[in-house]
Amino acid sequence: TARPEAPAIAPGLRPNEIVRQSDIERPILVIHGRQDTLVPVAVGEWLHERSGDSRLRVIEQGGHMLPITHADALAKEIATFIEAQP
Repeated sequence: TARPEAPAIAPGLRPNEIVRQSDIERPILVIHGRQDTLVPVAVGEWLHERSGDSRLRVIEQGGHMLPITHADALAKEIATFIEAQP
């Protein structure tokens, strides 16, 4: 069966050409900025929907540079995710 086509990150570049989720054997945290104009939030949603054990967190006012513009929110999401792991 054909794999569903991912939303484009840039013309001709799709996440399914970069990451094969089936190769990842650990829980996945997908964090995306809703206002990201470089990589649409649909890409993060696509990765989350096709990953077996994942959590999607969208930072509503965040763009592409979350570590710079939303460092506290990003750190909180990462810490929460890590603390929830066995």
